Amino acid sequence: MPFKWPDTLGADAASLFAAFLAHSTDTCCLVVSAEGTIVSCNNAFNALVDQRQAGAVGLPVADFLTAPDAASIGRWAGAGREPRSSPILLNFLGLNGMPFTRRCHIDSHGGQLVIIGEPDRGADAAMQLLLIDLNNRLTVAVRENARQKRELEQTHWHLKKIGELLPICVQCGRVDTGAATWEELHTFLQDQGGFLSHGYCPACAATLAQTWGFK
Repeated sequence: MPFKWPDTLGADAASLFAAFLAHSTDTCCLVVSAEGTIVSCNNAFNALVDQRQAGAVGLPVADFLTAPDAASIGRWAGAGREPRSSPILLNFLGLNGMPFTRRCHIDSHGGQLVIIGEPDRGADAAMQLLLIDLNNRLTVAVRENARQKRELEQTHWHLKKIGELLPICVQCGRVDTGAATWEELHTFLQDQGGFLSHGYCPACAATLAQTWGFK
């Protein structure tokens, strides 16, 4: 049989229900204006969407819903009506943007939507842990992929450099310049000096030091 308030409660039923929602730690409740702004919510909702400190009041409800559900809530709130069937499943965004699902009862009162989400039965918590684990694995995989990409680029660079090695005659020591001519190695290197790291060998450095009067 469907639940029914005792007749003796009368007007006190609304106050009792409001007190229950205000202090509940697992049943979330929020009120959304026609503009899609949260005008009221309980601590359970703030905790679920990671707004324990500042609270979600005054923020767009779309900030805490997946895009399709945000569009639906915005449409219903703007029209001042509830969905044709209730309860429905809504997908919220919690800690670090992780999605979680609640079976929600939605009603329209005075141009505002009242949304009450049933407590989690455990499946969402398990799913969140699974998604967190998958997210961690994905992060590791992305980092590993980046590392392998860097190694591949380095390998490609070395292979390219190997391919650029100068063809040199083993008899006379001249090199093929690529223009159907062969030049002396030192001449070619002088012409291509922009690609070289210049310096002096110890013997030449000592000779120049004496020439210039350096100690």
